[in-house]
Amino acid sequence: MPQVVDIASALEQFTRKLEELEHRVTALEDRRSRATASDAHSDLNLQRPRPPETWRGFPAIEAPSGAVPILGKAVLGIAGAYLLRAIVEISSVPKLPVLLIAIAYAYFWLILAAKFHKASPFASATYGVTSALVLSPLLWESTLCFQVLSPALAAVWLVGFVVLALGMAWHENLQVFPWIAAAASVGTGIALIVATREVVPLTAALVAVGLAIEIAGVLGRGFSVRVVAALAADLGVWLLVYILASPEGVPEGYHETTPAILISLSLALACVYGGSIAARVFVSKQLIGL
Repeated sequence: MPQVVDIASALEQFTRKLEELEHRVTALEDRRSRATASDAHSDLNLQRPRPPETWRGFPAIEAPSGAVPILGKAVLGIAGAYLLRAIVEISSVPKLPVLLIAIAYAYFWLILAAKFHKASPFASATYGVTSALVLSPLLWESTLCFQVLSPALAAVWLVGFVVLALGMAWHENLQVFPWIAAAASVGTGIALIVATREVVPLTAALVAVGLAIEIAGVLGRGFSVRVVAALAADLGVWLLVYILASPEGVPEGYHETTPAILISLSLALACVYGGSIAARVFVSKQLIGL
């Protein structure tokens, strides 16, 4: 009997130990499952997108290297134009030669802009704008204030400025020079139409600017400034017909012209853009576009 009691007592102790072991294993499994769930939750939190940061304004614009010397040279260039203007105002100096030198001076800045294109696009654009800022006021004052250039001669110089810009941009199909030259030329031309009331020569200049740019497009130079020249030429021809072919007669201050000139400029506009479309589509096999 004592042996039976000892065996029963040992079985009870073994059972208790086994139950304690099971409880411990269950507790460890619970802890492990809670830890796994916690890790998964933290991973989900890490995968959530971060809230957007508070907007702190536009980033600071960094000026290109050497911008200050380039702008300084441009200012000196404009100062040189003012010096030439001051010489023109001296009564003892012949005005026409000095004005021709000033026009050549404006053209020089455009040529200089093309020379600097590879080295510094910023300098190139700055010098191109400088050339426009010299030429446009110069032609304005030469025509209106000093009355040295006729509107027809001013129109010729405006067209020449665009042709020079196209030549400077031709080799690498640059866009900045035609934009600068066309914007300056058509803006000055339209302003001179309003101020001088000489519609015919300045409208012819606007059509000639469009012709030069369209010829470049037909020859494979897709300058994006075509739309500016086209709108300016359309506006010039519309003003020509509206003012000089009005049923009420030509307004005061405008010079009458012949119907042949009106018809010729209107047909010239149609021929420029109609011929450009035909040449680009049927000859050069290009798509119609701006």
